[in-house]
Amino acid sequence: PEVQGKVLKALHKTGKPVVFVLCTGSAIALEQNEKDYDALICAWYGGQEGGTAVADVISGSYNPSGRLPLTFYRSTDQLPDFLDYSMDDRTYRYMTESPLYYFGYGLSYTTFGYGNAKLSSGKIRNGKSVTVSVKVTNTGDLAGHESVQVYVKRLNDENAPVKALKGLKMIYLNPGESKTVKIELPASSFEYYDGYADDLTVKSGDYRIMVGSSSRDEDLTSLDLIIR
Repeated sequence: PEVQGKVLKALHKTGKPVVFVLCTGSAIALEQNEKDYDALICAWYGGQEGGTAVADVISGSYNPSGRLPLTFYRSTDQLPDFLDYSMDDRTYRYMTESPLYYFGYGLSYTTFGYGNAKLSSGKIRNGKSVTVSVKVTNTGDLAGHESVQVYVKRLNDENAPVKALKGLKMIYLNPGESKTVKIELPASSFEYYDGYADDLTVKSGDYRIMVGSSSRDEDLTSLDLIIR
């Protein structure tokens, strides 16, 4: 609401760091407000102990590790017309523009570094699985959780999503600790809609496997996979 935006702006003008606690059930267009806060906590609708959880995060008693389960668009201008039922530019799976906050994104009081990702095989037969492995290191000063995410894209298919989350594993690392994370992608990870079969099928061809900390391209390492 406009009046809350004015309060946020007034708080920012004091020069004190502003932690904006957002209570919402879905994405909110915040581009016009982002310059007026230093940190954002998405508290959603926290229930009876929601306030305690927020206080634990703000005070540093708990190191946050949440990730966005949806896309925060920059504004409603990035959304297609409500009466347009096409999936073009809807959700992270089909969006080609840069949103304000990406699906799968989230910060922590520590930092994590990713090593070189590898596939168990660069070529697999249709119906087989493949395993992605990557070394993750806690490069910060606090222990914390990291959510390792794996996305899949079918190349040379204009109807396929830009990327789709197909693997996820949360790990806990102490400062300086490293762990090699392995995530198996079963054959179902490569199923796409086939209009001729009117069903999901695995098609032979070229695929791109992406592993990292969010759906943002800068946070992902890409690997090539061929399904025969």
